[in-house]
Amino acid sequence: MTTRARTALLISIVSMVGSLAVTTQASFAAAQRVIAANHEGQVLALFAPAGLGDEVVPGYRLMDVSIRATDVVVTLVGADESPLVLRLAASDEPLGEGTQVAETPSFRVVSAVSLEGVARGTAEALAERIRSNDDGDFWDEVTTGAPPSNDGHVALGVVAGLVVVFAVGLLVRRARSRKRRASGSPTDSTEA
Repeated sequence: MTTRARTALLISIVSMVGSLAVTTQASFAAAQRVIAANHEGQVLALFAPAGLGDEVVPGYRLMDVSIRATDVVVTLVGADESPLVLRLAASDEPLGEGTQVAETPSFRVVSAVSLEGVARGTAEALAERIRSNDDGDFWDEVTTGAPPSNDGHVALGVVAGLVVVFAVGLLVRRARSRKRRASGSPTDSTEA
């Protein structure tokens, strides 16, 4: 096999590997659970029959419900006006920050601080209220083009680095071969 043929074959192989790395990277799709727009009624229905400002569990009123893309932040206020803030996150997603207090078919009830006594009992009672209204089919799933990790970026970088090293090697070899030919030195027997 001539040098030219070997070079063409190696360039083809490197190109295929590079294309495969890019294609594999682009095909990654991460599914994320989100609360779709205009689902305020569905969120508030979790606390039924109580609504905003009503007593949702004994001694605590539902004062605020903040709906975000990936969770719901709920503020309850007790008779002494002390707030209890809880976060409702997807039950099958990683916990993240905070302490899980309870779980329903769709949600983890999470507190940023450790709860004890009355506060813990209130959070558990709220979870029971939500559980009675939660059919387990709350979240919408969206697919993002972002890869689940940076492994593909690393592989792509390695492939790009190998292509550069290979190209530099070819250029050096070609330059040496031309120099030998110009000086009249014998060349590799594989070059033809």
